[in-house]
Amino acid sequence: MASPLEIEEVSFDYGGPDVFQNFSMTIAEQGQCLLLGPSGSGKSTLVNLVCGFLKPRSGFIRIAGELISSGSEPQRDAVRRRHLAIIFQSLRLVSALSVLGNLQLAARLAGRSVSRAEVSALLEELDIVDKASAKPHQLSQGQAQRAAIARALIVKPDLLLADEPTSALDDANAERVANLFRQMTKDHGTSLLVATHDARLRTHFSTVLDLNGGER
Repeated sequence: MASPLEIEEVSFDYGGPDVFQNFSMTIAEQGQCLLLGPSGSGKSTLVNLVCGFLKPRSGFIRIAGELISSGSEPQRDAVRRRHLAIIFQSLRLVSALSVLGNLQLAARLAGRSVSRAEVSALLEELDIVDKASAKPHQLSQGQAQRAAIARALIVKPDLLLADEPTSALDDANAERVANLFRQMTKDHGTSLLVATHDARLRTHFSTVLDLNGGER
């Protein structure tokens, strides 16, 4: 089975010095990796390359065996829909829809059919089943975070990418969210890539790719 994420000899620049030169990494099936780095380290660039929002100058990026580093925008978008779920720092829940509606929309856009029972079970697992009918503005920050996690997991992605998920949280909530990401992706058979400048998360991951200091 193809790895959820393969980056092979990728080089990229914005018209000046290389941001990445012959960069490679792999996340195995159900692997969990922390991508750590401050602003300017290339973290956001790598996130955008993995998502197919940027194209490398050379090299290849594959999500579940499919190229996302080349092809037309519709082709790359199709790869995203089939294999990748992204939780942005701003969460980007659809404000006009309930939590349930956000999950149903995500599943529909991914071409997946999910039952009301399946959605309810996931919300129950995340302890927000009582918020199924609530709109995003009616949720606390923690509830909105869990709703965004549920929306990502409902499409059963091969790879879940979370961008700066804890930067606005205090220590207790940052730890809770980190544990929740790791446990939920493990339970649902999804591989996880968390991109952050939040060094507090380092102890929660066995694989840490520090863009300032290599990998451990």
